[in-house]
Amino acid sequence: MAALVDASSDAILGGTLDGVITFWNSSAARILGYTAGEVVGRRVTELVPADRQGELAEVMRRLRAGKPSGPYDTKRRRKDGSLVDLSVSVAPVIDSDGSVVGAATVARDITERVHADEHRDALEEQLQQAELMGTVGQLASGVAHDFKNLLAIVVAHAESAADIETDLHVRKLLAEIRLAADRAVQLSDDLMAFGRRNLTEPEPVDLNALISGTCELLRVAVGSKAALSVHLAPTRLPAVLAEPHQLEQVLLNLAMNARDAMPAGGTLTIATARVELDERQARLPPGASPGPYVELTVTDTGTGMTDVVAARIFDRFYTTKPLTGTGLGLATVKAVITDAGGSIEVDTKPGSGTSFRIYLPAMPGPSASPPARRPG
Repeated sequence: MAALVDASSDAILGGTLDGVITFWNSSAARILGYTAGEVVGRRVTELVPADRQGELAEVMRRLRAGKPSGPYDTKRRRKDGSLVDLSVSVAPVIDSDGSVVGAATVARDITERVHADEHRDALEEQLQQAELMGTVGQLASGVAHDFKNLLAIVVAHAESAADIETDLHVRKLLAEIRLAADRAVQLSDDLMAFGRRNLTEPEPVDLNALISGTCELLRVAVGSKAALSVHLAPTRLPAVLAEPHQLEQVLLNLAMNARDAMPAGGTLTIATARVELDERQARLPPGASPGPYVELTVTDTGTGMTDVVAARIFDRFYTTKPLTGTGLGLATVKAVITDAGGSIEVDTKPGSGTSFRIYLPAMPGPSASPPARRPG
């Protein structure tokens, strides 16, 4: 019997009704890290995390009444201080007179099962979120399309009125109407991109040419208080496979976020480069593989973000601007970059500005510029 108990793959413990350990098999030593000599004579409460002490007290109460407990899932503390997930069954030990004289515990390591369950739950949650976002996206896209048509009428009338109006104050009010309508059009485009981005057809895009063609719009987006500085790679970049309009939306979203982060003014810098991501020289961005990329960097000198905010900025519907924000702008940015096979990183600190680094896979083909190693 002793040989069978010691050969069990489960931890088997014996103890008194006061919780003193009297027996400890080799699997208990393997799972929990203590040898029998280290724990026999000590109380089992030393192995129980603080938040599980109440659970143990209930088990001991049932034992004294001659009732078994379990199997139930719980945690115990290893010798190294880490926690292990266990499935525990505790039964009373009864002598020939029918009196409860001790406890016998069998504990099975269920770490792999717990991790598998957590992974399954995470996948199920992602699936539910994907289904929800698909429904929301379809609704938002349809509403945004109709809303944009109405805005086109507002913009057209504002432009017509500005052409014939001579009063400067009225012209200023009309300009404000046009600006507000333009921002609403931008929001409509965000919503349509959010709902329909998988329906677009990617094509080879020259990122330098796209940025050059968007500069005037970007200057309007950052506002009159901020300066726009553009530093494009001096020689031709490889093409990237993406939907051009969506990349323009990425630039505009980042520019308007930068403007909001620089209420007193500042500088928005946009730069491009060809880089070779090499895991031997630098940490790869999440989701990226070693190889040639086109790097797009968008940096502002604004207020920056805390680590807590930065960790959530790409979450759908998360916003730090409750009066004006929808929480779709940066979520859409990440979705567009991910759909293009790229990745995005953010580097920010409160008071030190924010830098977004976007990596888009370079398409095969000749390039006039030698690749620059990504700094570590």
